[in-house]
Amino acid sequence: MTVLTLGVGSGISTSGQATLQNIATSTGGKFYRVANSSDLSNVFIQLAAESTGNGILASAPVNTISANQAVEFPIFVENNADSATFALSLANSSDNISLSLTTPSGNIINKESASSYPNVEFIGGSNSVIFRIAKPESGTWKMNVSSSNVTTGKFGIVAFADHDGVQLNLSVQKDVVKFPEVVKLQATPTFDGQAVVGAKVQGKAIRPDGSSVPIVFYDDGLAEHGDALPGDGQYGAIFNAYNDDGTYTFNAAVENVNGRTFAGEELFSNSAPSNEKPVPKFNREASTTAVVTDVPDFVVATTEFGPETINLKSQGRFVTAYIELPPPFAPANINVSSVKITAIDGVSISPIKAESSPTEVGDFDNDGVPDLMVKFNRSALQAVLSPGMRKITVEGSIDNRLFVGERSVGVIQPGKTK
Repeated sequence: MTVLTLGVGSGISTSGQATLQNIATSTGGKFYRVANSSDLSNVFIQLAAESTGNGILASAPVNTISANQAVEFPIFVENNADSATFALSLANSSDNISLSLTTPSGNIINKESASSYPNVEFIGGSNSVIFRIAKPESGTWKMNVSSSNVTTGKFGIVAFADHDGVQLNLSVQKDVVKFPEVVKLQATPTFDGQAVVGAKVQGKAIRPDGSSVPIVFYDDGLAEHGDALPGDGQYGAIFNAYNDDGTYTFNAAVENVNGRTFAGEELFSNSAPSNEKPVPKFNREASTTAVVTDVPDFVVATTEFGPETINLKSQGRFVTAYIELPPPFAPANINVSSVKITAIDGVSISPIKAESSPTEVGDFDNDGVPDLMVKFNRSALQAVLSPGMRKITVEGSIDNRLFVGERSVGVIQPGKTK
């Protein structure tokens, strides 16, 4: 029996959340963390989609609309879907908020006109409005949300499609982790049941306090990206930007434009046709959760070094580091005079302070998250390094709080043998 568990409100302990996570995972189910009971209607709609094998096209569970306002959500539906469902949920049933659809060819479907379309089913409830479309027209649909009188104005939308073999599967390697262990995620988009290579997969992590951090998934085979094999249609990501104990929700979205199915391992060269084929455009979303425990009371930074390989025979002056911080902390507010290297491979060293200049706020890794560039004296750092993979710990202060970041780099000494 598959069990789906929900934790509602803020009064559940971290160990209680871990128990709910374990119950769900051990039965092949899923754990949902719901901040407010008013969000339940949207969660139940999503549960209905996932439990019936439908793929999420788009979801926006928390939105606010003012009185006499209109909001539009474009939703792409791929060709040959058996059905598509568009749902609006309300946090307050007294709010006068309505939903209508615009088809790709420009037709308007609303509560009044739904019965005139033979392939449209309208389902209305006190807290929800749902349109189910059989054999939907392919292309971009529009969910039109409009209001008149509202009390809270809070609503959520979910769109999902029934298309056998088209999915985005998202999972975590471990669903209960203990700091400083990282969360390893894997996203696998499929079309006709085969993994899709060359798609764009990205998402975000929602932390226990409701703040979010962007995530990029990679299919490059690099361990630092959490990916095992390059180009196999299984996209990896690593997350460790924790700020508290509790449940972390991970949302991922795949946008396939020019992808192809994974050809697999070639067993008989030139003797068998490849099963690699182009994949038509499609979008899917997925979510999963992990419970993190023992998070210390400091800000966890993401640190990168340039270069990633340090040559012990180099005569350069500096080694450059780039420091990213989770929201709401801004790298521009880092106290540069506090930044220092404090440990190598977890062993404390005499601190190596960052140079007071030059410094610069930029985006070294082009992930959309700003970072602060600082420089360290190269000779001082090289004096405490030895050849091999070495983990460097960087500490500093931001808004009167300690931040700590770690990064492993390769250390070489040309001409030296083990």
